[in-house]
Amino acid sequence: MSNKKKVLKKIPFIITFAIAILELFLIIINNSNQSFYSKIYTDDICVNVDESYFDSFNIENDTVFFNCVFTVENIGEKKVIEISAKDYQDYVDGLICSENVIGKNSLNLMEDKFVVNSGTNILYVSFIGQHGTNTRKNDRLLPNEIFIKQVQ
Repeated sequence: MSNKKKVLKKIPFIITFAIAILELFLIIINNSNQSFYSKIYTDDICVNVDESYFDSFNIENDTVFFNCVFTVENIGEKKVIEISAKDYQDYVDGLICSENVIGKNSLNLMEDKFVVNSGTNILYVSFIGQHGTNTRKNDRLLPNEIFIKQVQ
């Protein structure tokens, strides 16, 4: 068998392999923005990341407030939850002293619990952390990891 025939027999395999690599690359690119948000759910509660967003931030005294709006879906009965997060990028950038931030109700900062009724809920969350050395936020993203804990 000539070299030309050997090469021609390998072309379908090469094309299939190239398509598989391309598909894998597209899957990785498509899921890269969502990979940080894998922990925002409980059995009945799920944060709809596509409908949630970072709104603003402000610094008061030695405290940074990251104000966010979350769309939360609850397929069960009324529940009470707490929200916390890890914000690696703002910690690395020096905006906050620790990557761990606590979620408080933006409408009443004394409240750290959120009532989630059955169905769709809009939660106004301020993640609070101790101010670091930087006064600038370099992106408008939600914190890297968000955690929900059911308390009732």
